[in-house]
Amino acid sequence: MEEFGSISFSFPAGFSETDRRALLETPMVVRWLRKMEREFRLSRVEFVSVDWMRREPHRALFAKLRADARDLSGRPTNGIVLLRGDAVGILVVLRVEGEAEPRLLLTRQARVPAAEPSLAEIPAGMMDGSESPREVAVREMKEETGLDVSEEELVDLLPAHPDGYLSSVGLMDERLYLFAYEKTVTADELRKICSGEFGLAEENEHIVLEAVPASRGAELQDGKSLTAWALWNLGRNAHQEGETR
Repeated sequence: MEEFGSISFSFPAGFSETDRRALLETPMVVRWLRKMEREFRLSRVEFVSVDWMRREPHRALFAKLRADARDLSGRPTNGIVLLRGDAVGILVVLRVEGEAEPRLLLTRQARVPAAEPSLAEIPAGMMDGSESPREVAVREMKEETGLDVSEEELVDLLPAHPDGYLSSVGLMDERLYLFAYEKTVTADELRKICSGEFGLAEENEHIVLEAVPASRGAELQDGKSLTAWALWNLGRNAHQEGETR
């Protein structure tokens, strides 16, 4: 187990020694603590609540904590943190034969934190620390859309950010990795892609798909989805401008 001798910890009531060890060995927790040790004067961490992954290994899925920390000049800092680890998102662009405008393949599922019963998003998923962003993207594409994709077919939408980008720095540690995947399909293939339900039932995922004109990407409410669409659209416009010169 990682050693953090200079930091005192407190845990939720009923936490076993096994839970404590598993929490302090969870990759996102280790990463955050190690960086805090380098960049701040961290004296105490109070874990307020922890949600565990439903599958093995026994690791934290989310951890809310309060940190007693000062910056390197000694000034106190705000220390309410939600550790949730990193995630990937994939903008799926389908070019349908006979149609001038490409389509975006979007997932729809209930999002309780946003009180949305059927929110449109790009396929996405969380990383557990043992896989690369591309490996997670390939897995999530299969789970959420049924599409078999290779890592080589994924286009990095953030080449200047190999470590992803921070999604909500006032609360979370999460870094997002965004990719694009483009495929030409027939109208019949599109209908088959959008039929059925996807996601992992054991994780309460009930996902349906829809394909909308790419220009409607500006209507997306979800941050990662809107960002991925904007980056892809920016690149497409730049390419089209280059062709006209």
